Amino acid sequence: MGFFKFIQENLKIFFFVFFVFVFFHIFIKPMYTRMNILLLNNRVGKYFFKTGIFKTIITVIFPLVVMALLVALQQNYDFIQFGNKDNYNALVISILTLYGILYTFLQFTIGYALQNKNDKYWGRSITKEIFFNHLGSNVFNSTIFKLLLLYVVIYPSLSQVIHTLFNDLKISNNFPKAFWESSVLIIYVLYAYLFLKSLNIMRVLYDIQEKRSAWLEWKIKKSVTEEYHQIFEYSVRDNYDYFLNALFKEVKSLDKVEQLEMIMHVLEEVFSLVEFKQSRWNIMYNVFSRRAREFNYRPFYLHNFFNQLYKKIEKSNIELKLRDLLAIYRLHDHAIYKSIAAIHVDEEELLDRLTSVYSNTKSWTIDGECTYFKLPSVLVNRISSCDDIDEIHQHITKRIGFQKIQKANKSNANELKKYEKILIKSYDTYLYNLLDYYKYYLDDLKHKQYSNFWGSHRSYDNTSRIDERTSDIIYNYIINMEYTEENKTYLDFLAGKLDFKYKASIVFYHLLYTGPSWKWKREVLFFRHIISEIWVEESITDKDVLDFVCYKIKNHRIGEELIRWVSQQVDIRRLNEEIVDQCLSMHYMSYSKLLKFIFIFSNNFHYPINFYDFDSSSIQSSYDRDWRISFLQEMIETPKLLGERFFFEHLICFSKEISFTSDHFVIVNDFRVFFLNPFFILSEVQFNDLFDNHYPGKGIIEFLILHFIENEYKYLTEGTNARSFLIRVKEIINNKNKSIKEYVESLVCQANECRNLAVSVVQKVEIINGLQNLFKQQD
Repeated sequence: MGFFKFIQENLKIFFFVFFVFVFFHIFIKPMYTRMNILLLNNRVGKYFFKTGIFKTIITVIFPLVVMALLVALQQNYDFIQFGNKDNYNALVISILTLYGILYTFLQFTIGYALQNKNDKYWGRSITKEIFFNHLGSNVFNSTIFKLLLLYVVIYPSLSQVIHTLFNDLKISNNFPKAFWESSVLIIYVLYAYLFLKSLNIMRVLYDIQEKRSAWLEWKIKKSVTEEYHQIFEYSVRDNYDYFLNALFKEVKSLDKVEQLEMIMHVLEEVFSLVEFKQSRWNIMYNVFSRRAREFNYRPFYLHNFFNQLYKKIEKSNIELKLRDLLAIYRLHDHAIYKSIAAIHVDEEELLDRLTSVYSNTKSWTIDGECTYFKLPSVLVNRISSCDDIDEIHQHITKRIGFQKIQKANKSNANELKKYEKILIKSYDTYLYNLLDYYKYYLDDLKHKQYSNFWGSHRSYDNTSRIDERTSDIIYNYIINMEYTEENKTYLDFLAGKLDFKYKASIVFYHLLYTGPSWKWKREVLFFRHIISEIWVEESITDKDVLDFVCYKIKNHRIGEELIRWVSQQVDIRRLNEEIVDQCLSMHYMSYSKLLKFIFIFSNNFHYPINFYDFDSSSIQSSYDRDWRISFLQEMIETPKLLGERFFFEHLICFSKEISFTSDHFVIVNDFRVFFLNPFFILSEVQFNDLFDNHYPGKGIIEFLILHFIENEYKYLTEGTNARSFLIRVKEIINNKNKSIKEYVESLVCQANECRNLAVSVVQKVEIINGLQNLFKQQD
């Protein structure tokens, strides 16, 4: 009977609790969820949740309103029944017991979290997230709950004192009891809710041992994002690295996978939420100039922030993927742009400020180097293939500054504004560096069918993707390359991407220029390959091509007159005295260079160039040397050319025009000058005159060594001729510090470079044996 009586007395309570439960789940909860989603995706809602307004409403105002309504209803209808007053202490003890059970459950969760390996995500406890956020246990730590619990505990013992106090204050006498009963009901309902939720939480905790919950991970991500968003705002406000210090300190204890995931998620979420907007009270910004200065400072702070971020990533050895680093680089660009745009300046001033931020950050002026297109070292160090370089360049072309450059390229150079010139200069420097990066992956690049930077690699579409500015950069890059075999291969690739006019300019620059690139002068065959690699209808004699070459070369001290004169000679078939004389009178020009230009640019280079009848000895060069000897000396600098039919047959024609004198035999120290002339034979009379009246040079002696086994030179092995010849040979060999065999082999090697099999193996052996026998006879 007592049980039924208890139910009858508290039937109103059961109906009230049931009604509240149904009403909450059918109306309140769906409406709250929908409003929450709408507000989270709305600017006003974001501001509402971002500030403390929402938290104050949920944690203070809403509980007080509910409590006031409940107490008012209890005073009017007395629907909450807990029996007679003797049971109050028992109720208090039961509430305290439930609180103890809650404390025990908390200890269990702490022990569980410490033992479970899967409990941590991004260094945060999943159990903590469940218990304090999802379970709602933070309610029991709130000030309102503590006050309610304290009142529930002390009311049964001090009820008379409390009623007396309320009577003295002339407040309703039944308010203390109604308030106590309402408080007890709320505490019981909260405990009931907690225990119902804890059943589900226990299941989740056991599931965590098997696998993580994506929903709980998302909750932690959201919590971490909100925390770091607030830290970032403090960092901007105080101009300090709170954000970076906190972030890298926290990820230090995580494994590599979670490090990468947390850094990227936090950065992307924080900078997607950051808005650099002035307050609606714009007058305040004008009145308080300090605030306005702080707002103008933000772009510089953000630039420094990202520079420090790159350094910390590199220093911490965090192996972010290239795509992740590019995403950070994109956030860098957008954050600064948005922070400048928030000042409400026009486009021209915006770009002017942009170049200022990326220039000299110490003085904040645009006098220093603009680093807008400069890649951070951490990004460069992640490059491992030409595909990576393509991806970087594709990202660069999407930057805000690149779009402005594209517009500026359509304008006249004299019409460009200062910030446009700065951005263009920064982009040019970036292109130089980009060409350096591609050089290390040239083999892979050659086998790619398509590149974001180079375009298609098909032979008929080589230059379709290279614009004028990029071509200029490639040209300047090529003419400043040092001479190495690696660079030679790279130059071949780069030149294949340029128009004919650029290739012609490269040839003229290297053959005529007197600077540090002199080694390129020898690569005549290579330049011929570059010019003739792809058949084109253009020629060096075309006005457009010639004007372009003159424009490019005139900045290197080489006169336009010389270039135009050379272009007029490339198709000649015979030489006369006037052409040779004019060739020798020009600075940076020589007779051998003229032949090389003809060989490179002429379509008839397979046919030899003959001479008209003229006296070659009557032509005087601008310097006190025989131009014919100078020509031969220049030709032997590139012996590979002598194997080409064009030069070989021309040398035969040229040899008919030259005769050597005693001065030549004394001065010339390279035997190949004489060796190139197939018609030259040193007679015995000339030999005797040379040794009797002069001191023979090394060149003629070495020439005689290679020929002394021939019938025409038998006089070298007889009598006083043999003695004189041998003395000079001994001097030369001793100076070389070689044996007879080693010395002869080196001479034969040089001779065969000039002419294929000029000295055969059999002849070499005969020369060595002949010299050795001659030495023995004289000893």
